[in-house]
Amino acid sequence: MIRDALVLRHRLPLIWARMLAGEVQAWRARRVAQTVLGAHADVVADIDTRVVDIVDKVGPATLDRLLDDAMLRWHAEEREIKQIEDLDARFVRLDEASITDTGVADLMARGDWKDLHDLDQALNPVAAALKANGCEESHDVRRSMALGVLADPAAAAALLGASRHAPPRHGIGSCASPRCMDRSQAHDPAVGGRRPRLPPRGLRLTRTRSVRTAAPSSSSETSSTPTSRNVASTHVNGNSV
Repeated sequence: MIRDALVLRHRLPLIWARMLAGEVQAWRARRVAQTVLGAHADVVADIDTRVVDIVDKVGPATLDRLLDDAMLRWHAEEREIKQIEDLDARFVRLDEASITDTGVADLMARGDWKDLHDLDQALNPVAAALKANGCEESHDVRRSMALGVLADPAAAAALLGASRHAPPRHGIGSCASPRCMDRSQAHDPAVGGRRPRLPPRGLRLTRTRSVRTAAPSSSSETSSTPTSRNVASTHVNGNSV
């Protein structure tokens, strides 16, 4: 608050005067001060002149636009360099260090607003289609699963097409979570090997976090070892099979 007052007093004198006269609420004047913090003196003076008459009704989006416009007029080259730096800072990164014993990890991204917004919106219809195909996970979990579906365009197209034109069915793009699948669906080749699947009949997964083994349910049956992904998927849901 003290910092904002100093910015107003020394860098935004016109807005400061209106605030002292009781014509502008303090929180509105402070918002302008926070917007121009660290900006060049000529840019701040430009904002002070252009905003003083509308400071009692201007919003954050308008302030940002006016600041950007002032930078373009007074420091075009610096603004262009800043834009290039922002564009070069885009990335998508899978944090391999974040992976847990359940196989869950973090994916981080920074990109153009439209690209990220479009991706965010694209997850919802896939999540809805997964639900229509019998997935009982929460909406957020199904959105995370939708990332994997979208990674396979053919599977995504088949899932979305089936959800629009046919009754719900298990198959391509259906929920492969142990919570959603029974044993017969676990071996449906249409599900694909990329999703975690349940082990074959006759196997019993141990539920110890530090051990990933499978024991035969009876001596007469042939033992086999499920993949670590199978074990991880069981740990995710806390179910034994």
